[in-house]
Amino acid sequence: MKRFLPPHLFFCCILFILGVSIYPLGPSFLSFPWNLTGIVLIVVGLAITLVSNRAFTEAETNIKTFDAPDQFVRDGLFAYSRNPMYLGFVLSLCGMAICAGVWIALLAPILFFELSAYWYIPFEEDVMRATFGEEYLAYCQQTRRWL
Repeated sequence: MKRFLPPHLFFCCILFILGVSIYPLGPSFLSFPWNLTGIVLIVVGLAITLVSNRAFTEAETNIKTFDAPDQFVRDGLFAYSRNPMYLGFVLSLCGMAICAGVWIALLAPILFFELSAYWYIPFEEDVMRATFGEEYLAYCQQTRRWL
């Protein structure tokens, strides 16, 4: 599981949404043109993820979930969310599920959120606590996990 990084899960969820939008496995909840409102969430979510990724690049720190962190990034979007990249992925998947317009597509953002909240993020938080100690704990007191 350590090799299965969050972007891999994100792309698997995209494939699932594409599959169920082509071959719907149940009733739809939103039809054209209303389903196109999901595009807003896709764009906002991807923008959040890309801006957050750039913050890691500028800090010259590791971005891979299971590798040790080099720097403690807490400015930019990280001042508002401890996990803006995960937040961006979830928002994008919600937008894609809305665009698909079928109920079963909503499983993708739910799955991504659950695996992030109960697998990826706790792992990362443990490593951050071990690496940055009290500094990270103080940050956790000031900044929420998601929003």
